[in-house]
Amino acid sequence: PSRVCTPPNDTMYIVIGVGSGILVLGLLVGCLIVRHFKRKVALMEQFANMKLPENVQQVIEEIHGSVLHETGGQICQYIPELSTLTAEQANKFGIVICDLQGNIYKVGDTAEVHTIQSTCKVLLFCLALMEKGK
Repeated sequence: PSRVCTPPNDTMYIVIGVGSGILVLGLLVGCLIVRHFKRKVALMEQFANMKLPENVQQVIEEIHGSVLHETGGQICQYIPELSTLTAEQANKFGIVICDLQGNIYKVGDTAEVHTIQSTCKVLLFCLALMEKGK
């Protein structure tokens, strides 16, 4: 007995077309995901391989000295942790940098306990610049 093959109809073409479209879309999404993670890995490698200047301690001491006496502005009252600070507490200022080798560079009021609040914005801004190639 012979098998009879039915000729394709419109429904079969639609199913094949939709299936092919889903496959192509899946491949595109997969390529975009791989590309995204390759960029993230490259960015992390770039960040991990960054070197601080040899005179990092001198640099942070100069920065600290140049802005130490800047005491303008107001203490934020809408942030509970900051609203209870005295003027003396609010004017504490220190810089600490730890490199990937574990070396610690510091200057100023680095033993004081404080909240980080918006200081993380600087790091996020640097990461954004690195991400966009600036």
